[in-house]
Amino acid sequence: MVPLRRRVKAALFLLVGGGIFLGIKSWTPFGPGDSKTLARIGHPLPPLRVEISGTAVDLRDITSGRRSVIVFYSPSCQTCRAELPSLRPFPESLLLVMVSESGSAEREGLDFEGALLCYDRWGVLTRSFAAATLPTIAFVDENGILRDGLLGSHKPGLLQRRLKEFADRPYQQPEL
Repeated sequence: MVPLRRRVKAALFLLVGGGIFLGIKSWTPFGPGDSKTLARIGHPLPPLRVEISGTAVDLRDITSGRRSVIVFYSPSCQTCRAELPSLRPFPESLLLVMVSESGSAEREGLDFEGALLCYDRWGVLTRSFAAATLPTIAFVDENGILRDGLLGSHKPGLLQRRLKEFADRPYQQPEL
């Protein structure tokens, strides 16, 4: 007979796992806040203020006109350390934006050549994406529309397939 403590742990694991799965599938919206501040698939990116070299910038300004992959991660996150090498090789046609909860991406060894390194001083991830899972990866087209996203760890090869599909897929200019 399985002890009660083990059954409770198993039930909690399934409950949390199911919640994460539903969060990955829905992504519209992730969490609390009004629709103007939450990132939603198929909608323009909301204001995302981050810090680059001590200067506050809006990621919408940086990614404007370029297909971009925005990666929210933590240098201390084991899942991030295991998952982020799967970004290599990174398609040259895409802009890689690495947003860390710490300002020390270069020292942590998670930086990528040519990537834009940002500091999430104002809690962009939790405020705009309301995602508690790291890494969180957002695919933004050249028109500033959030097209897709990934949360947490994945099977080998999935991230490379998604990067290639995003780089190659044609998107229409949104109708205003």
